[in-house]
Amino acid sequence: TATRYVVEDGKIRLPFGSIQGVGDSAAYGLEAAAKEGNFMCWDDLQSRAGVSKTVMEALDAMGALEGLPKSLQISFF
Repeated sequence: TATRYVVEDGKIRLPFGSIQGVGDSAAYGLEAAAKEGNFMCWDDLQSRAGVSKTVMEALDAMGALEGLPKSLQISFF
């Protein structure tokens, strides 16, 4: 959630707003985007949530983006 701590499987899930560098607007954007479904990549998350590169870096630093590719673009070189 954006602002509420949630107990899930005996563990506490931190709200987006508790992450250093994630303000209220970004937290609500992340919550709304997450309700739409899974993300395909960082670009998809950033676009749907309307958050900045700084917010994405804060999520990455916490390990929240682990396993999520940065882009769906394929490099041929």
